Amino acid sequence: MAGGCSKVIVSDIQQQKLDLIRSLVPVKTVNVTKNDLADIVLNETDGWGTDVVFEASGSQKAFSTMFNYVCPGGKVIIIGIPSEPAPFYAPAAQAKEAVTIPIFRYANMYPKTLALLDTGKINLKPFISRRFPFDKSIEAFEITAKHQPDIVMIQIYL
Repeated sequence: MAGGCSKVIVSDIQQQKLDLIRSLVPVKTVNVTKNDLADIVLNETDGWGTDVVFEASGSQKAFSTMFNYVCPGGKVIIIGIPSEPAPFYAPAAQAKEAVTIPIFRYANMYPKTLALLDTGKINLKPFISRRFPFDKSIEAFEITAKHQPDIVMIQIYL
């Protein structure tokens, strides 16, 4: 899409978040509490797998299966930070010869993101669920920690 993908599959456990993304951009959404993501990925890619997998949940289950979705020689980008050690199945990574790229704090992503925002290709405003003034930052973080299904992003402003 905006970053050059021809097809995007987004998975989550929160249907509200999937409905929001699907209403904004033409993506295939998968509620993993109701559907098998591997089956859908393989069906959508004619059995090949995706070129890139972004693991953004930090979920133990997602870590254990993230190499099931990538094509041979593909990339797995690890964004989500698990709360405890999260093992992954090394033979799956090796069999796919997948390049694994861990990202911490979205290093080096700001220039590309700002450039995409500047072109108008992406609009983040629909993802801002709530806004808080800086002096209410603690309340904003407390709400974020609850992982409410209707909260996608909270913005703190000056």
